[in-house]
Amino acid sequence: MIRRPPRSTLSSSSAASDVYKRQKLINPKTSSLFVLDSIESKYYAELLFEKKKNEINSTSDENDNISSKEKTQKILNQTIERYQNQGAVNILIDAENYETSSSIPTLKLFGTLDFPKEKDKMIRCFFTTLIIDYKGGMISLTLIYEKDDRYGEDINNRIINSMELIKEL
Repeated sequence: MIRRPPRSTLSSSSAASDVYKRQKLINPKTSSLFVLDSIESKYYAELLFEKKKNEINSTSDENDNISSKEKTQKILNQTIERYQNQGAVNILIDAENYETSSSIPTLKLFGTLDFPKEKDKMIRCFFTTLIIDYKGGMISLTLIYEKDDRYGEDINNRIINSMELIKEL
């Protein structure tokens, strides 16, 4: 793994290092993952785009509604499994339907978890995952910050409040 130097040592000419970097996934044909920094940092962000494997043109709003109990539970289980695969334990998670300031309906998953960030030491972190479901797939934005990060909540709120979904023409 290549680690980026702390922001204080970055020159202005290396501004590209602050941009989300594309990560390789198991199935690159249906997914793209962009990650800011690493899970060991004080603030971590990832943006995941997933295309649906079988696009089913359903006329029923019930099948497309992200608030359905079965779909929400499936997303919760996938999210918990992803966190556990990264080493997280003691995951406490809650879900709610959420509408961003630009009126984007999302499923908001939030809570706390412990990550092994230092040798033999677990760090308590807060996380927020916003999931936007649409006919062609799903977009997931995950933000994780350490409990003692005094700017973490403000950064989360600024990112969430500035979200916009641009539809293709």
